[in-house]
Amino acid sequence: ELSTLVEAMRGTLTGDAVALQKHFITAVAGNAQGWKLTLVPRDRALAAQVREVVIEGQRGDMRAVSLGLAGGDSSRMTIEPIDSAKTP
Repeated sequence: ELSTLVEAMRGTLTGDAVALQKHFITAVAGNAQGWKLTLVPRDRALAAQVREVVIEGQRGDMRAVSLGLAGGDSSRMTIEPIDSAKTP
């Protein structure tokens, strides 16, 4: 099941819609200023553990990844841009 989640991230980062749709039912909402990609697993074994993966972004940048588990728990990772002026 973990390999399917890895495929979701890889497909999102590379823009590979075919790979995403192979493993997930996909839904896209929003516009370039703020978008959301919802992925629902097609695989029964994964769906028994993961209800959905929601990836949010602005323009070409991924800004958050939320994981909703089948039991009701959830996890959210936010991604902030790096200020290159403060990077060593």
